[in-house]
Amino acid sequence: MNTISKTPKKTMSNKPISPEMEDAIFRRDRFTCRECGAEAPSVFLRADYVIDPDRGGTDEDNMATFCAECYNQRNGKMIVTPLEMMQVRRAQLNQLMVWKQDNNRLGRDQVKIVKDYIYNRMFQNYSMSNAGEFQIEKYIRDYGLVSVLDKVDEAFFSKIKFKGDKITEESAVEFMKAIGAFLRVEKGGELNKQIYYTGGICKNNFGEYCKKECLRRLFDYVRALEPYYSEEELILDIKGTVQQRTKFMSGLPDWRAFMDNHQREMLRAKGKLA
Repeated sequence: MNTISKTPKKTMSNKPISPEMEDAIFRRDRFTCRECGAEAPSVFLRADYVIDPDRGGTDEDNMATFCAECYNQRNGKMIVTPLEMMQVRRAQLNQLMVWKQDNNRLGRDQVKIVKDYIYNRMFQNYSMSNAGEFQIEKYIRDYGLVSVLDKVDEAFFSKIKFKGDKITEESAVEFMKAIGAFLRVEKGGELNKQIYYTGGICKNNFGEYCKKECLRRLFDYVRALEPYYSEEELILDIKGTVQQRTKFMSGLPDWRAFMDNHQREMLRAKGKLA
């Protein structure tokens, strides 16, 4: 059912905004007032021009969503009346629900794109659980569809192993885990990338069960030094001293001692330890 009123809305100028355009502006702004951040359905919304079109502002980029209070303040008078608010808020609630349903359908469509892409990559029948689909949808929401597809490729080439013509079950599990790990590293920038790379060295040297502890220690190390070292200095330190020493260690206790001593040395270099 179409819930959009057909009556053009009054604006700060004599140029009205069509109901269809107003709905498009609401969707773009996520049904949120650009001025104060209030959201539907708790407030009545109106689209308005940011710059009076009579002064040259005319296109969609010059329009924004405002709640009734901000809308009235901008225009200096009660353009939106209490009676009008009561009449229109139910229609705006329906618009909001249609928008949410459209977004959910888009999310499901994007999950299917990723699933089909993974199936094509795996060269064989591969079933994804509901939990797996949920995780993929969450990745898409957090990082975007293109980034997820890129990391599917990266995870495939770094984790998948074959036994004969078949992909091993163990490497398929590692492949799915790696998609999220690679996305998190990319979002965190070069420093995060080097921390996780060092965690991988720890995993190879000390065993899978040690990786989480090593990552926690590395993040604690960075937090302790961040007030005194730039991000570039920390990246160089981890890529250099920390990774090189870690590569030649075979025991977790020795690595723990090295990290403690190295952290003290780094703090002492800045005059933070006696």
